[in-house]
Amino acid sequence: MQTIKNIEMLSFLPMLDRGEESAIVLAMEQEADLVLLDDLAGRRAAMMQGLNIMGTLGFLKAMVRKGRIKNFKDVRDCLQKYGFWMNADLYKRMLED
Repeated sequence: MQTIKNIEMLSFLPMLDRGEESAIVLAMEQEADLVLLDDLAGRRAAMMQGLNIMGTLGFLKAMVRKGRIKNFKDVRDCLQKYGFWMNADLYKRMLED
């Protein structure tokens, strides 16, 4: 776990919740290559800061391509079972890829 050094930056994006805001600030401080965000407002804010973003599903698909996840459908269904929401069209597209 990393600690944010520049705590006053945590209020620079008032439309985000603390989790997204913290992830963006930490990614900026660490000069991260990528930040994982699903919330649309968080993704837009990260892109405005010049950060590369990826969502949970994109990350999981990347792990499938690398052979680290064998059955994407099972993982995706488990996420949904525990409250991860996704658009029905996105659900179908993710199976087709």
